[in-house]
Amino acid sequence: MQALILCGGKGKRLAPLTKKTPKPMIPINRKPFLEHQLVFLKKKGIKDFVFCAGYKWKSIFNYFKDGSRWGVHIVYSVEKKPLDTGGAVRMARGYLKDSFLVLYGDSFLPIDYISFYIKAKEMNKMCVLLVYNNKKDTHVQNNIAINKKGLILRYDKVNSDKSMKFVDAGAMLLKKKALEFIRQNKKASLENDLFKRLINIGELAGIKTRRRFYDIGTFKRIKEIKKILN
Repeated sequence: MQALILCGGKGKRLAPLTKKTPKPMIPINRKPFLEHQLVFLKKKGIKDFVFCAGYKWKSIFNYFKDGSRWGVHIVYSVEKKPLDTGGAVRMARGYLKDSFLVLYGDSFLPIDYISFYIKAKEMNKMCVLLVYNNKKDTHVQNNIAINKKGLILRYDKVNSDKSMKFVDAGAMLLKKKALEFIRQNKKASLENDLFKRLINIGELAGIKTRRRFYDIGTFKRIKEIKKILN
């Protein structure tokens, strides 16, 4: 099982913390947030990683190297210019297996990833998102509408309505062939470019989870996650 982690963002909302440090390397209880994530994922059976890096990428590389210190294997795909989430995944194509997990370097989701991987593979769609029933406050607006068969009908982070009862939990299984919908070396987002195309052809599905996700997008959320991660 392979995991691609998106860790190239600047984290502008966390300035001045991110002036010299990329967001995934912000210390949480004396360890970089990305290390907490890596250790958890290894415990869940993931040992093959692709880090999509960009802003201050050398601090990530200098800390993790090839991952052998943690008993994992890490390769790096480094953006020379910001390509957004979709462009970053497309750029890493040469490192990727036919199916792989995509995770975010600023979020933490404590689930059984092997179980998710198996269920997502069985759905046989180009992309399967893990979606969270947003009954409790996650500080995130509902952005996903999904039908009884598990097909995602709408994904919109700006315009929410009553049909949208779920949020993106920050994990997905993506087939490599889906990257054909993203132009090489062009800026593109997963949400606004790839997902919309996959919805139009019935190739974006979702699996529901009751496990809440956490992220380090704001100072308030950093305080919250410090209580979760030891």
